[in-house]
Amino acid sequence: MAPRILHYVNKQLRYYSTSFTSGRNYDAIVVGGGHNGLVAAFYLARAQKRVCVLERRHILGGAAVTEEIIPGYKFSRASYVLGLLRPIVYEDMELKRHGLKVYPRDPSSYTPLHEKNWQSGCARSLILGPHEAQNYQQIAQFSEKDAKAYPQFESQLNRFAEALECLLDCAPPDISRFYSAGFADKIKQLSALRLLAKA
Repeated sequence: MAPRILHYVNKQLRYYSTSFTSGRNYDAIVVGGGHNGLVAAFYLARAQKRVCVLERRHILGGAAVTEEIIPGYKFSRASYVLGLLRPIVYEDMELKRHGLKVYPRDPSSYTPLHEKNWQSGCARSLILGPHEAQNYQQIAQFSEKDAKAYPQFESQLNRFAEALECLLDCAPPDISRFYSAGFADKIKQLSALRLLAKA
């Protein structure tokens, strides 16, 4: 998460929540100021809850932080995958307006082999990306059978992801409550159950 965005999140939390002072009562205490903790605190504070975020480190953001670990070189802690950052969070926190920029990775992964597994004339790493022909060449260094099967494997994973995506933004249905509920409540819960059945 870019420093400008973290500054915005901090500002929003200060706006919505109460400052931490001795003896202060809170509605919620969020332990950990990583990206998940900050998003949770944001929504709690926006709902007019008194929120305290506790973070051990000198910087907020957790895995979404980019830090200069070696002088002159910046590293991502782990924020290279944004698939689970829901569009509604983008919108509610106005992340794009506050500086969030997403750069597609190409290649998307690099997996080096340990040198004890190096063999003369054989591959020393696996590089994968959005290009099917290049992926085939990379995987074929290890197994032509796997290289041929990889597009089908990716297609199946994409179908799973599409089936489950609709469930990420809704509360899980309470099946036991559904059976004991009246007709009107059953109708309300049907939409969530329909999504679950579709998945």
